[in-house]
Amino acid sequence: MKTSTHSSSFHGTEQDGLESGTGADSPPLFLSLSSYDRDLSERLAVSSKTAPAVRHMARLLLEMGRLSSLEHAAERTGLSCQVLAEVRQTYLWGGIQEVLSMSQQLPMPVTTPVRLTAAERAFCRQVLESCEGSKGRLRRAKALLLLDEGKSKDSIASETQACSRTLKRLVERCQIYGVTGAVNDAERPGRPQCYPKSEFVPLIREVMGHEPPTTRFRWTATDLRRVLAHHRPEAARMSMPTLRALVTAAGFGYGYAPKGAASMSLSV
Repeated sequence: MKTSTHSSSFHGTEQDGLESGTGADSPPLFLSLSSYDRDLSERLAVSSKTAPAVRHMARLLLEMGRLSSLEHAAERTGLSCQVLAEVRQTYLWGGIQEVLSMSQQLPMPVTTPVRLTAAERAFCRQVLESCEGSKGRLRRAKALLLLDEGKSKDSIASETQACSRTLKRLVERCQIYGVTGAVNDAERPGRPQCYPKSEFVPLIREVMGHEPPTTRFRWTATDLRRVLAHHRPEAARMSMPTLRALVTAAGFGYGYAPKGAASMSLSV
């Protein structure tokens, strides 16, 4: 399922305003989803346990909640204006559960067209002109522009080096997260730091600013780790490569005098 995974680069506030039509001069949305219904639709849209028809309906609701006109919603989803108007009316009168229950009767288009708004098209062009971000970000922006032009997936695949499956997933991500969310890279926070530099580097500088243990002529890695453990107990489990990196970041080295104080050099 989706988490709040997407970075400032993934969900830019300014671009979100452009896509969702929430700016001061933007027309009202075709379908205004509540925050709960939007979160529920995003979870259903990406969950592998969700039935395909319900997943399609959740993506449809997200698309309808991002656009400002019935005509553009019809172009974007491949459904008729009559069907979309019926979905909107059902949501307004019966709520999201009522809409999801009608997912089995909803005609599912074979292919979903890509029709970008002027703001979305300008955003993709800006990404290509700035050349900022990963190669994947540039590739996705270019692919969306080519899809918007109506080019075939085979020609787009040859131009962007993206297979048809990747293009299909890109269109699905547009339905779920919007164009900015589909183009920009998702957050990959990775494993949290156990020994953050912002905390340990000043501590190492403070500790090594004093004289080494009386039985030593200079600091050793073992002595340093033992003293650090008195201040931060987790330092007792610190690996040697991690300690080496933190000591280097603090301005000290191994086997040679550090900056400005030869008596504080560290040996291993």
